[in-house]
Amino acid sequence: MAIFGAGDDGIAVTFAVPLEPGTAVHTVEFAPPAAALVVGDDVLTASAGHGEGAIVVNLRTASRLAGSFSLIATGRLPGGLATLVRVTGGRFDVLL
Repeated sequence: MAIFGAGDDGIAVTFAVPLEPGTAVHTVEFAPPAAALVVGDDVLTASAGHGEGAIVVNLRTASRLAGSFSLIATGRLPGGLATLVRVTGGRFDVLL
């Protein structure tokens, strides 16, 4: 399942978690969990290739998915500078 959220500041985060029953901790270093931080037209990622983080599923029912996430996303922003962004305290609660 893919989850996407965006703030008023134009920064968005998206990540994927497997649809398995129960609660779980999914690290983004292993597929399929992966995450991306979108800043304007640029994308920073945390996946098996680089970056790190975890997606914690605290509640998973047939109609709702809720939990938290933290990420260290890497990539290049305008000007070609290598960039690392740390995301902490992220939360999600979505209806399925």
